[in-house]
Amino acid sequence: MMNNKSIAVILLLFSLLIIVGNQPVLAAQEPDSLPTGPQPLTKTVIELKEQEISLDWQEETTLVKGLYRFTNPTNKKIKVTLGMPGKNIVIDGENTPKLVISSGENNIKTKYDKKYGMYTWDLTFNPEESLDLHVEYEVANTLSEQKYTWTGYDFSNATKWTDKPVTTSVTLNFREVHPGQIKAISPRSYSITGDSLVWKWVDQTPDTNVHLTADVVGEKNTWLSRLSDQQKRELNSLLENKSYLEAANLLGQCKQKASKEDKEFLALGQAYYLERSGKWEEANKIWEYLYDNEAKSARVYWSLAKAHGKSIAKLTEIYQGVRELQIHPFLQHWLVAQLPPGKVKLSPPEKNPATASFVEEGRSGLLVKSNFADKDGDIEKIILRYHWEDGKVEEKEMPLEPFRYEHNISTFLPAPGPLQRLSYEFIGVDSSGNKESTSQKEAFYLNSDITSETYIMHGAKLVLGDYTPEEQDKVYKWFKSYLKMAKEAGFVPIEARSPYFIFLGEPHDLTRNYKGSLFMMYTPAPFSPEQTKLAVHRYFLSYWYGPGWHTLPAKEAEELGDALLLGKGYYVESLKYLNHKDPKKFAMLLAKIGEGKNWLTSLKEVFNLTPGSLFVRVVWHVYGNMVLAFFIIIAFAWLGKTGYLVRFVHMLKGK
Repeated sequence: MMNNKSIAVILLLFSLLIIVGNQPVLAAQEPDSLPTGPQPLTKTVIELKEQEISLDWQEETTLVKGLYRFTNPTNKKIKVTLGMPGKNIVIDGENTPKLVISSGENNIKTKYDKKYGMYTWDLTFNPEESLDLHVEYEVANTLSEQKYTWTGYDFSNATKWTDKPVTTSVTLNFREVHPGQIKAISPRSYSITGDSLVWKWVDQTPDTNVHLTADVVGEKNTWLSRLSDQQKRELNSLLENKSYLEAANLLGQCKQKASKEDKEFLALGQAYYLERSGKWEEANKIWEYLYDNEAKSARVYWSLAKAHGKSIAKLTEIYQGVRELQIHPFLQHWLVAQLPPGKVKLSPPEKNPATASFVEEGRSGLLVKSNFADKDGDIEKIILRYHWEDGKVEEKEMPLEPFRYEHNISTFLPAPGPLQRLSYEFIGVDSSGNKESTSQKEAFYLNSDITSETYIMHGAKLVLGDYTPEEQDKVYKWFKSYLKMAKEAGFVPIEARSPYFIFLGEPHDLTRNYKGSLFMMYTPAPFSPEQTKLAVHRYFLSYWYGPGWHTLPAKEAEELGDALLLGKGYYVESLKYLNHKDPKKFAMLLAKIGEGKNWLTSLKEVFNLTPGSLFVRVVWHVYGNMVLAFFIIIAFAWLGKTGYLVRFVHMLKGK
């Protein structure tokens, strides 16, 4: 048997269920739930011609005011039943929805329809009559999973009227939520007018909802996190009774005993509650103090901008502070809109070098990265333009977190197969259309098992895979030095082309089985330049002058390679002489070797010289001037000693 207390509890629960069933209560809204307009419960010929919506964004609620212009295009009298979704509307203390609907001077009564979950009413249109409907209601703001407050407007109900275009405007007014709390705005086609954002669609039904998110909770946490548990309980008790002045006084007391860092945030909260209590002058004194100390709270700059709204000089100073300290990009945009046109010159995006790297074993492709920054915080989009070797050029717009001064971006690009060259660039575009590009970059993908890095150098592209950091550094420095010496030697136009050189620090089937045209070499640790340079000589010279350099005897290939690419060894002076004598024939000589002929044959066919005759010419080329000078000095000394030189001089004077 149940006692009297149990029966009372059951009756109470049953009563609550009846109330809930007859009247909607404020519940957690779905993430995609937004304020919306009236809609017909059944299909109608009545046309929605125009809608003007105003949203007053407060911390806890959004006040929605809508003007809707309807037309009856027929010559018949039409009655239509309209509805407003009930779950979004705030219920006051008397269990009455905060919903007011009127047409002209007449208020319209509504009733709640459980079947549709809407507040409904009837509206009668005379033949060809146009009618204005005013709807005002309040919606409780809800939090996203990230604890962001959101608001906006859902246009999907407009499609439940006729398919005719609907001229639309939406005005969002910042009341208690401010621009420095904004996390996202969609669509971005708004204009800023005073404290408001305005969207307009003329003779065009909006194809996307208006949606805004703001971090209201995060700002309050900056001072709440500085309080003890006891102080938080005291503050919450005051706020429940809307005792904002007492709340300000409490934070003022806490501030006296706080550290220097905590004082700034507690002062922020104190000024905030002073504003809520209507003590504007006292709050402004704290805002000014925080501003002078370069506080990084967006509310400080927004509050001062409102207080000094008529002073262009002060607004400009506040804008410069927000820009210099990078307080918040959207607050910065809002401040620009408060200044005369042309007062602020926006800067283009700034980019950092783009890179591409191996991600992890088993993933076939490369991870490409870059970084863009903008002092105006108005980068609209970043585009990746890329193509794999012999593939078509593709573009990919990178997802961006809105209202940031800096964007670190990365994306994985699947490779079509092993041993693929990737060309790519990132392009940043700001709200003014200014563009900045990383310029075209290249990277090389080996396969899904080899970690590699690509280095673009003057004269070659170096790919290093599966090395320890120490060994990779050795190979990199040696190859960089090799290219520098090849350029200084001056025989091969090293920087005119850029072949790939792939070095691996571990043995792989890829190198053992590879039969292609790329240079690929396994170099065991410790790295040995002497054991590596011949293969590099052969590939470089065959790349430039033909495959015969691969079959040239090793000793001859190494000695010629040392001379041509390192400026060292027996052949250097001979090659200098030949290149000086006829650069075109010199290139033909190297190409002859590339056709498969040896040094002696090529020298004979191109310059008609033998090694002996070349040696004499080289010696004469190098030392001939010194020999002539020596004999001239000897001749003059002999002429002077015998007196012939003196007589010759007297003879010239006598003439």
